[in-house]
Amino acid sequence: MNRIRTSTALAITGVAALALTPLALGQASNDPNYSNTVITVEGPNSNMLVPNWVAVKKTGLRVVRDSGGKAVRISARSVLSQAITGLKANSLSFKWTWYPEFSAPWITSIGGTGAKGKNGWNFRVNGLYFPKAANNVNLGVGDRVTWYWGQEYATVLTITTRSEEHTSE
Repeated sequence: MNRIRTSTALAITGVAALALTPLALGQASNDPNYSNTVITVEGPNSNMLVPNWVAVKKTGLRVVRDSGGKAVRISARSVLSQAITGLKANSLSFKWTWYPEFSAPWITSIGGTGAKGKNGWNFRVNGLYFPKAANNVNLGVGDRVTWYWGQEYATVLTITTRSEEHTSE
């Protein structure tokens, strides 16, 4: 009796092909002071930015300005820092407002698409939703950030794997 073991990945929601998409040329770095990360933007109707390399500094702080010109000090390896660097490098507009009372940004638009009704801009890191502000989540080598337009849990990608044994005689 021969046993053949196969694994099957099933996409429950979202776009499973994202994990198979080759990375576009971007800002991957060989500098040991930087971590290479990946950024993707999923708009309401289509991908606005395919997976693209973005190098983020491994340590330290940086001063950035929100869309109103307010200076804010953030971690150089935060999701917010990656978005500011990566979207600018890919000519995709990124507008945000800093709210000091919450110590957090509100992302008002990406690529000209703003919040509407209950929908707005959220992010996942390595497929996981973080109920934190983008300045409070730090990235490491190889982390993949997906910005998506929708409600908090609306488009979270869930992948379930299962193994099946097939028997032949």
